[in-house]
Amino acid sequence: AARERRDAVVSELMAKLASMTDSSTQTDDNLPTAEDIARLEEQIEALEREMADQEFSKQMIHKDRERILESQKHLEQQHAELQAELRELHFENHDLHNQLKDLEEQLETKDIHLKESLQRPKRTDGSTM
Repeated sequence: AARERRDAVVSELMAKLASMTDSSTQTDDNLPTAEDIARLEEQIEALEREMADQEFSKQMIHKDRERILESQKHLEQQHAELQAELRELHFENHDLHNQLKDLEEQLETKDIHLKESLQRPKRTDGSTM
């Protein structure tokens, strides 16, 4: 947009300069005044500053995009590492669950043996029959 406005100002200036050099159309009315030239120069300078600001903004956006992509890569790597750790913890949890079931079964078996031994008649010497 700034380039288009600058081009329009330059075209306007070029048209005025062309009319100055064309002797058939040369009149005092179409000659650019010092004020016209100063105004056009100010417009061109303002547009060039705006273009420089836009270029700077474009560079900053590009740098921000690079930082975002770098952050995204880092987050994707962390995500993959966390997924691997989660799978490992899931397997460990499954193993621990199986160990707990085995221990519960052992405890239940010992509990049954204990109850059976308590229900057996005892001898007078304290041993079971």
